[in-house]
Amino acid sequence: MNKFYLPIVIVVFVIASALIIYYGFAPDKGEWGGKLNFQHNDASLLIDFGDKQRMFVGDVVEDMTVLDALEFSSESSDLKYNFDPKMKNLAAIDSFSNNGSMWNIYMNGSLMKKSPDEIKIKAGDAVELKFEQNSQ
Repeated sequence: MNKFYLPIVIVVFVIASALIIYYGFAPDKGEWGGKLNFQHNDASLLIDFGDKQRMFVGDVVEDMTVLDALEFSSESSDLKYNFDPKMKNLAAIDSFSNNGSMWNIYMNGSLMKKSPDEIKIKAGDAVELKFEQNSQ
């Protein structure tokens, strides 16, 4: 691909992704659904690596946590992750590890400060795991 077109393709991809996320997850009269065909018992998991994203949508089971959702997603794809039970954090997802950056968890747009095995998911939740620079 010509280097001239690469920034244009990236901008179009970012705008398209933002529109899909906004219109696909925006509440509509208290129900989730929109363009991504959410069922009433579904939640979404978006994994943002910085240079790419992966999206999973599936049923929520009783007492489901973010870590459970990540496990179910890995079982249905080639996704690999490493949870450090001592530190209670995600050490790595698909070789993106905590090396100056960290995996932050957002639930419905709000940053969560709990461990992924402590954060409960309910139907309609939008969970985002985002690989970001460590601010400490």
